[in-house]
Amino acid sequence: MNLWPWRRRPAVKRPEIISSPYGDEGESTAEIEGPRRISVSGNGNASGGDMHGNAIGPSSTVQNIQVVVHQALKKGPIGQDEVRESVGRYAARLQNCYARLDLEVLIPSGEGEHPPVELKEVFEPPFVRADPPPVELPAELHKRLLDAGEIIPQEDLPPGIQKSSLERVRQAYRDRPPVGVLEVVADPQAERIVLLGDPGAGKTSLVRFLALTLTSSEIPEPLLNLIGRLPVVVELRKYAEAQWRERTFEDFLDHLNTMEQMAVPRQVLETILQTGHALVFFDGLDELFDPAVRAEVSRRIAAFADRYPGVRIVVTSRVIGYQRAELDRVDFQHYMIQDLTVSQIGQFAKNWYDTVCPHDPAKARQLCKRIMSAVDHSRPIRELAGNPLLLTILSIIGRRQELPRDRQGVYEHAVAVLIARWDQHAKHLRTPAGAQALEYLEDRDRHELLRLLARQMQDGAGGIAGNHIHGPELEVIFKTYLQEHYELPLSDAMVAAREMLRQFRERNFILSRFGGEVYGFIHRAFLEYLAAADIAHRYKQDREWSPDELIQEVFAQRAGDPAWHEVLLLLVGQIGEQDAARAIDTFVELHRRRPIRHDDDMLVLAVRALAEVRKIGLLAPQSKAVIDALIEDAEDLSLIPKSREPQTRVGAALPALATFASHWSGRQRYLRWFHLRGQFLNSVSASAAVACSLYHDRDIPMVLAAHAWAPGARSAVLGLLAERWSEEPGTRELVYERATADPDSDSRGT
Repeated sequence: MNLWPWRRRPAVKRPEIISSPYGDEGESTAEIEGPRRISVSGNGNASGGDMHGNAIGPSSTVQNIQVVVHQALKKGPIGQDEVRESVGRYAARLQNCYARLDLEVLIPSGEGEHPPVELKEVFEPPFVRADPPPVELPAELHKRLLDAGEIIPQEDLPPGIQKSSLERVRQAYRDRPPVGVLEVVADPQAERIVLLGDPGAGKTSLVRFLALTLTSSEIPEPLLNLIGRLPVVVELRKYAEAQWRERTFEDFLDHLNTMEQMAVPRQVLETILQTGHALVFFDGLDELFDPAVRAEVSRRIAAFADRYPGVRIVVTSRVIGYQRAELDRVDFQHYMIQDLTVSQIGQFAKNWYDTVCPHDPAKARQLCKRIMSAVDHSRPIRELAGNPLLLTILSIIGRRQELPRDRQGVYEHAVAVLIARWDQHAKHLRTPAGAQALEYLEDRDRHELLRLLARQMQDGAGGIAGNHIHGPELEVIFKTYLQEHYELPLSDAMVAAREMLRQFRERNFILSRFGGEVYGFIHRAFLEYLAAADIAHRYKQDREWSPDELIQEVFAQRAGDPAWHEVLLLLVGQIGEQDAARAIDTFVELHRRRPIRHDDDMLVLAVRALAEVRKIGLLAPQSKAVIDALIEDAEDLSLIPKSREPQTRVGAALPALATFASHWSGRQRYLRWFHLRGQFLNSVSASAAVACSLYHDRDIPMVLAAHAWAPGARSAVLGLLAERWSEEPGTRELVYERATADPDSDSRGT
């Protein structure tokens, strides 16, 4: 994985890196090899950098821009010194304002101070797709549709979505493969583009990254076509203020120069625009809440594009609420930002922890491995991590807490950020006109509304698996809440309920509309977390169930439904240890009474539930019962001839087992059995996999890799050593020796 995915490209020729509008600079050609970035000299020529991006020659893109502007203005009243000073001052101001990520709004209370993080150190350029057809789906169905190419049965789809329309979407995605966003922004054939994306997809971060990069010394290879263009950033939420209603973008930028130095002087700016040496970003079209204002600003952007035909323009917006007709008229191309891939998530995590642990590379590797293990083994975490905003929250929390064990805190904090803080504190957006009643609502009220919505879904016809609710039902929930809690008149409550629904869908990235008037949570993880939180609240605060009723009516009744498993696990983490112990006892008992002998679903659920309990010492009897059930299963499996050995699902419990500390009594109990007896069984693969998930150091695996009696045990520990301790002295030598000397072909293959 590599922060600069373009480095893997073969050498290319880029003619005419920069020339002045008057042709005085001549032409230059640079040969760019895959693992190189470019540094730009003051005379407009490019010099190479080494494979790590370090500059080899003179370096300043800012000087390059200064040369271009001075050549354009050489017959005008502005002198070279003034040009140099104004462009340099603006570039320095961009670096000062955009270089460091503002993490304050994303850090959970109690997390403490977080080390500073530079945007350019962690930014991972996403992929984009050209002109994808619009479709709103729950995240897990979206991945099934596009990533796996899976045909989704009609019964799995929310009402309002037809299978035929999904097939058209899938075909469109096949025909338009993803491409790197930097390549698109710099493409000579894409002078005007609109980048659409979900909240938190990184639209503003991309704009700031490009502004920083184009005013710094090193230029990534995909952006070579942009050398000599001055980045100009228009934050549309500021431009939409009343004082600019009758003013132009040029007036606004002149004001930014005078008051904040976030632009260049007007004469310099207009010359750059007229000569086409600018890359103008109109960031946040969606942040104009009033549709009329949004339409008017779109018309002004179209007029701006007509006024300066040589200028490259990038507009960013959320997908929902965007109307494309006006910008289509002036030949804007549209692209959709894609979720980060698993490899991009891994590169982001590596960069993040390298940055926050600069003097402890071993800890950085450990934290990165921990978060990637959670991504690999937890569907909800994997879905969230594709969104850069949510991935940042995961990375912040993952520095102090174990994932997925502590994912409950991740969900709680992510929901809190999205429903309140992100727009208000990070984006500084105000409550839309006509929704003043919503100003009564505090964060906890919004959280409670979402809990009530999750309750309605879990009790509905589709149950927790459905993740959908009809719009009128949803509005009734919100309206009733506002009337009962705030005594709002019916008319005001209806207006506020509709506005709350709109905000949850369009601004907060919590709800999605699937077709017609059917809504659901955009990430199933939010539904599961909120459903568990609602049950815990009803049990602990509202006293809706007695302890026995909670076990029977919730845990025992729902345990057989896989759609409820994540809810039950999150619920175990929210109730006391005594209730958690009773729930785990229930799962173990259901395992013992299972109708199919080698069905391990309830045992896996018991292991995973045990991993949700923080004060594990209080559940020593449950630890013993769960481990004894694992041992009993392994002993039972060894009695079956290998040719008829059934498929076991105990592997689904391995990520949970790996989270237990080295002093856990269950760990000691299982490994003692495995070393004395388990490794000598006829069928050892499953029991060896369990043992491998419980090893915290490599001493015993190193011995077993060479001397274990069963080939299956040797294979398991060899895989473990290579995965977890490949950098430790002696590991590679042992693996190479086993690859050639082990008498078993399967072990050598491992």
